[in-house]
Amino acid sequence: MEIQEYIKQTGEDIHSTENQRIVDKLVNREVFYCVSCLISELARNESYVDELTELCVQYPDNSDAIEGLEEEIERIENDKYKLDELFELSESEQEKYEKLENELERMESEKDELESEQEQPNEAYEHWLISSWAEAKLASYGEITGEFMGMTIWGRCGTGQSISLDTVWIRIACEMGILKGQASDWSKS
Repeated sequence: MEIQEYIKQTGEDIHSTENQRIVDKLVNREVFYCVSCLISELARNESYVDELTELCVQYPDNSDAIEGLEEEIERIENDKYKLDELFELSESEQEKYEKLENELERMESEKDELESEQEQPNEAYEHWLISSWAEAKLASYGEITGEFMGMTIWGRCGTGQSISLDTVWIRIACEMGILKGQASDWSKS
């Protein structure tokens, strides 16, 4: 379940005290130890540079989303082209044509944004030792994760606030159905 859907269905605030406690429980269960100093020190050693770069910088891969948008754009352009061939458009055809133009403009803008994102790397400011379960979840949301010397590490791109305030952890809790008012509500435990 997405956050907006959760708010709509339950009327709960994702940042409520109760939900923060729930996300804290999740984070405390899956995030073990800060290893930022260790990673920083090892990064100074040339023999680890290549491996550690993958835990420090990551370029987003939006290729699937871009490909999907390109296919949709092509479909809309074909529909628009068919309407272009008509000599005179009825009122309903004119409305359809304008909707297609607006949708095409929105999708092209979204595609441009995704392409631009791919050029901007995500940089990790902190490194945390995490569970393999957390690694799979975080990776599915595009977070920097990986294995290094037998350790499962998350390269956190944020800093300066509690991990449980990171949107990615709130999204994971929401997906798990453990927030207040959801099927597996952890506020009762």
